Amino acid sequence: MKNCSIIMPVFNAFPEAVACLESVVRCTEAPCRLLVVDDASTAGELAAALPPAVRQWPGLVVLRNDRNLGFVRSCNRGMREAGEDDVVLLNSDTLVTPGWLRKLRAAAGSRPRVATVTPLSNNGTVASVPLFLEDNALPAGYTVDGFAALVEQAAHRERPLLPTCVGFCVYIRREALKEVGLFDEERFGRGYGEENDFSCRAQARGFADLLDDATFIFHRGQCSFGTDRNELSCRHMAVLDRLHPEYRARVQAFVESNPLRAIQRRIHEAMFRHWMTAATHNVLHILHQPPLTRETALTRPGGVEYHVADLIRATPATAGWSLYPLGDRFVLTAHLPGVALAWGFSGETAQLAPALEAAGFTLLHLHQPSPYPPEFLRHLLMRHGNYVVSLHDYGLFCSAYHLMTGAGQVCDGLDCTGDCQIPAATAQSRIELAPELLRRARAVFHFSEVTRQQFERRFPGTYPWVPMRHGLPPNMRPAARDAPPQRPDAQHPLRVVFLGGINRIKGADLIQQLAQHAALPDGVPLEWHLVGLFDGEPGRSVHDHGRYMRSELPAILAGIQPHLVAILSEGLETYCYTLDEALACGLPVVVTPRGAPAERVRRDGTGWVVSALDVATVLQQLADIVRDWEGYGRVWQHVAAWRPLDMAAVGQSYLQSYAAGISRRTRAKPEAVLQALDRWQIELWHQPPWSRRLARQLLETGINVLDRLRFRRALARFAGRLLPLPVQEKIQRLRRTAERP
Repeated sequence: MKNCSIIMPVFNAFPEAVACLESVVRCTEAPCRLLVVDDASTAGELAAALPPAVRQWPGLVVLRNDRNLGFVRSCNRGMREAGEDDVVLLNSDTLVTPGWLRKLRAAAGSRPRVATVTPLSNNGTVASVPLFLEDNALPAGYTVDGFAALVEQAAHRERPLLPTCVGFCVYIRREALKEVGLFDEERFGRGYGEENDFSCRAQARGFADLLDDATFIFHRGQCSFGTDRNELSCRHMAVLDRLHPEYRARVQAFVESNPLRAIQRRIHEAMFRHWMTAATHNVLHILHQPPLTRETALTRPGGVEYHVADLIRATPATAGWSLYPLGDRFVLTAHLPGVALAWGFSGETAQLAPALEAAGFTLLHLHQPSPYPPEFLRHLLMRHGNYVVSLHDYGLFCSAYHLMTGAGQVCDGLDCTGDCQIPAATAQSRIELAPELLRRARAVFHFSEVTRQQFERRFPGTYPWVPMRHGLPPNMRPAARDAPPQRPDAQHPLRVVFLGGINRIKGADLIQQLAQHAALPDGVPLEWHLVGLFDGEPGRSVHDHGRYMRSELPAILAGIQPHLVAILSEGLETYCYTLDEALACGLPVVVTPRGAPAERVRRDGTGWVVSALDVATVLQQLADIVRDWEGYGRVWQHVAAWRPLDMAAVGQSYLQSYAAGISRRTRAKPEAVLQALDRWQIELWHQPPWSRRLARQLLETGINVLDRLRFRRALARFAGRLLPLPVQEKIQRLRRTAERP
């Protein structure tokens, strides 16, 4: 093997560059040259910013360009300075890990005609782990070196072929540089695409691009190019298409087949073993839908799913799992930091029960009982013994879960008349099971007094009640305003927002009727806004802002500058997550007279409770608010003082209840759990590969047609209810692309 020189171009961003250089000094075993090319940084001279340990490292050479040459020319200067050495091109926003160079060199010498070797990374597109193609954060609980050690332990040193090297860190053989040439600085001078062009030219001459599955390099990403990043990427991709028309298809084929699947799975399983071994408890959350992720939050927003995802993140000392139905299957998911491992099981609960028992859960947490047969719940929960219940809805005794009949009437929950089209035997078995499940639970969490009262009214008795509140992440609180907004008048409309996922139960019919009114009874104009999903058409007069990620909501509402959020649910809410979101964003609320929202607003003084859910009453309530603007100011002050609970505090409350409710129970060993689940699982989607590809193509064609016709709400509902998650993610990518300016 030839000697190796490390080449690191730098332009400003000195703190990241120094951190990278310190990692090189700490983690590089053999002496080698370290050529740092300072591309005429405007922040000063890098050499003056280097700490002594870096400055004194043997082989360090700092070169400074007289003028800014761009990334590619700086790389080429370094490769020329390296003489006959192999080279490693290393981005300045990376952190290398122990043994990295030794392992890359070994991979480069593992077969003839190797052009490049790329390591694994958290942010390396086709080389990304733990999630493929993602910009992953470093999984919680790991240091960079610790995660690198896990990757190395999981490696079989397969060193598979890549369709292209990835430029954050790439080892290049001098043999390839001599035959193929340096980077094309005329076409790709500032950067983006130069390494892909090099790989295409090298592969055309019979060279190979390898992945080193034993090496992990941390990559922060997006520290270079600033606002020009997207423009450069698009322009240079067009150049690549012109020079190498086969390139895009080759990469797409690689992505679809994912030859790295076995490598990724071994890393996931190594993470699983670490996660299971470190956890104090092994908790299964029983749900109707999966805890929300970045993608599913757009298609299936729901308070329970948000809450459970937050809870799993807020209790890292527990191994958090979820169980939910998907079509005619059940999905069991282990929610590791940074990745979720899923197993599919037959819809036959008799086959599911042994798999759940094999997982060795120390605690079961029932959130949504509606999809599960009562006898299955009885068998699973009572046989296990250590379980808690959260009352997010009324599914324990109401198969419709929301206490509304099929005709849209509010039900008192005392007598199932069959108006919900639920079989009488099913309804009766739920009603018989509910008090026994509640009584034998270690804890019954309720999020409002109205919920507790409703259950006690339906099932008189003594239960292990534990009051609990939801929480929100810290980024939900925007900067406080100094004063209430201006009072609406004939020239300034009252701006009202409807927030969240709104269907008939959440007041969709009433909102459609309200949207037909452009002014209050006294003539003050109205401006209606929708932020979220609506089941149907809210009306042409409603400004529809579409779906939102929770972290984006403060900025969206700040752009609208509403006076109020209206929450007009017909059903009996047990908590109301959108109320938290509105108050966290500093907005007073007008709420339904039913359920938890009214209880909370009366207690906290953060809004108004309408006396009835009809158009005239709501419009009159809004008119009264505008008339008494001093009263609005007092409510606004209450909202400004309101603070959501941080999820860390909520997580601690749950952990205390978990610990008190768990009797001694033998923990299953991680390896035994993996073997048992793999033995019991089945494929989630039973289709041969050719039909799966055909179905995917047909679905995506239909999705594109709907997207071009701008049937956005129909598309979102279709995705959330019927399609497998990979296709839903495709929909979201299409939507984000279409919505870019």
